[in-house]
Amino acid sequence: MNYNQETKERIIENYLSKYKTYLIGIENCQKQLDYIMPSLTARYEVDGQRSTFYISNNTEQVAIDRITSKKALDLLEEIEEYKLIIASIENALTELDDIQRQFVELRYFQNKKIYQVKEIMSYSQEKALYRIRNQILDKFVISLKNLISLK
Repeated sequence: MNYNQETKERIIENYLSKYKTYLIGIENCQKQLDYIMPSLTARYEVDGQRSTFYISNNTEQVAIDRITSKKALDLLEEIEEYKLIIASIENALTELDDIQRQFVELRYFQNKKIYQVKEIMSYSQEKALYRIRNQILDKFVISLKNLISLK
């Protein structure tokens, strides 16, 4: 799909504003996956004449059945997608200078309003912040192009 510049910028801003939510999403998906796929335990038994080491669990068959379940596969796919989004954003942040990173942190990661960002960053005019925003988005339209194609 071929998006115009404004649409690309909105998509990127949406990903940036949900950055922390993606982190929580990874954690929650992993917890669900852990529930679906209980861990197996190793056991060692001695009966007098011989010793035996084996891996078992009273839920072993359930785990094996569930491991290929669609839900588990969907969760794994979702975790990988969220990891891709997080890694892409973190990689793109490395190309920003300190002021631009501060803007991203305040505006998108902390979801501050532009007037709040202006106060915190000690700018007298919002116009200067919009220039910073535009510089950031110009860079991110290129470096986060892979995220635009996920939509």
